Order: sequence, then C-alpha cells, then structure tokens
Amino acid sequence: MQLIDTHTHLHYHSFDDDRDAVMQRAFAAGVAQLVTLGTDVASCHQALALAGLWERWRDPGGEMVVSTTIVTCAANDLVAPVHDRMPVLIEAENLEHWLSGSVDEAASLIRPAANDDLIRAPLYEIRQIEPGDDPGVANVIRTVMPEFG
Repeated sequence: MQLIDTHTHLHYHSFDDDRDAVMQRAFAAGVAQLVTLGTDVASCHQALALAGLWERWRDPGGEMVVSTTIVTCAANDLVAPVHDRMPVLIEAENLEHWLSGSVDEAASLIRPAANDDLIRAPLYEIRQIEPGDDPGVANVIRTVMPEFG
C-alpha cells in the first residue's frame, strides 16, 4: 500500500524552521508523496497550473464519459536529464488566455517552462510499509507531526 498525504500545508511559515524534518519523518513513516494545497488567493497562485484539456462524450452504450488529459511538451534543460517530455505549465498571468482565449492564444502557451521557474529537489528514499508497521493514517500523522499525536 502506498500512502499519499493529499492535504498538507507545508508552505505555512510555521514550517519554515523544520519543513525538511517534517518531510523526512513523513517519508520514513511510509508516505510516498506530499501534496501542498493553497488556502487563499496568494498561496493558490504559488501552485503550478498544468495545461489540461477535457471533453464530455457518450460511449457506445450511451453513457456520458468525461475525459481529461494533461498537455505535455518537450522537456526544458532542467527536466531533460530525467525525461524527454514535461507537463505544460501555465503562468498565472496566462491562465485566462488558456481557459478562455482563442485557439492561437492557447497554442502559443504550449512550451517548456523556463529553467529558472522550477527547482530540482532530491527524491527522498521511499520504503514499503513493513510487517508490524501501522498503515493507518493516524499513525502516519503521529509519526510525521508528533505534536498532533
């Protein structure tokens, strides 16, 4: 079983002094990924906006299907050593053009992100949950953030 904490607030200033230690405790407890959420307009703007497309259609049986995809492009120099493609990232000032602009405006945004828009961070060791480990979320929370245990 892989645990993913889909609701962290690691961007809060209260984590400034020990953010790395909190993350390391999470990974040591078996959490494979941490997702940080925006909680106000400013922190939502700090999140990455991925270019996506969606379509609603009916399958041969008449059922409504909603399909989604993330748009990719050639990798920038930062990502290229790892993979030849990357998601298209839409800058906050271009979101309206992506969502409501013309086809030409949207197409002009399909390009690799600038190298200095991203940072490369180490991938922490992720281990499988071992027999005897409590796989419950409460245990992970107590391990990662003992003050809540």
